[in-house]
Amino acid sequence: MRKESSKPVFLSITESLRKDILYGNMEPGSALIEKETAERFRTSRAPVRESFRILEGEGLIVRNNPVGYKVREFNLEEFIERNILLKIIEKELLLRAIPRYTELDHCQMDQMVEKISHSKSLEELIKHLIRFAEIVHEPSGWDFSIQLVKQILYRNVPFYREIAKSYLEQNMELTAHKSFVDYCRQGKVQEAIDCWIVRYDNSEKQVFSLQKGKTSAEWQV
Repeated sequence: MRKESSKPVFLSITESLRKDILYGNMEPGSALIEKETAERFRTSRAPVRESFRILEGEGLIVRNNPVGYKVREFNLEEFIERNILLKIIEKELLLRAIPRYTELDHCQMDQMVEKISHSKSLEELIKHLIRFAEIVHEPSGWDFSIQLVKQILYRNVPFYREIAKSYLEQNMELTAHKSFVDYCRQGKVQEAIDCWIVRYDNSEKQVFSLQKGKTSAEWQV
């Protein structure tokens, strides 16, 4: 690792491995071994061990005794379960957040929609989508729920990755995100919530479609 960095070594390792897992550079089932990972990052095993502990807590890797860990294999049932949780939690977050939005919040959302629209890579697109969600939730003041939603979104990234690929390839419009901001500006709380929540139904349909080897342009990011 580069010594001039002020960031703790275990955090740098965690961020690097997290990106590798989330953006498909490490396939589900791939082994993660302390010794090999320490050699890769030119460090001792202690920060690697701490990094593995964090990634295990995030649900991205699981123990693979006796050799260490492996990248978790994701399934549709887990994806659907997490989407159900997201709908429940985010509905309550939005009920608190939307009435508190200021014009500055709306402008930040507009800026993120622009960044999402001009994303050139998969990593960039997903990063902006998750940041958009943070901006939407932050005015609620429910920090625990916000962090919980963020963790669930990260765990869903392997599935969102396939949807995002379709978005980039087909240059689809961000209909749901733009409509959400418009409804918020108009003070239409329930319409905004419905617009936000329906994205999860659309994502499930798109994932099922992709799993069956089909493509569709009739979905909203």
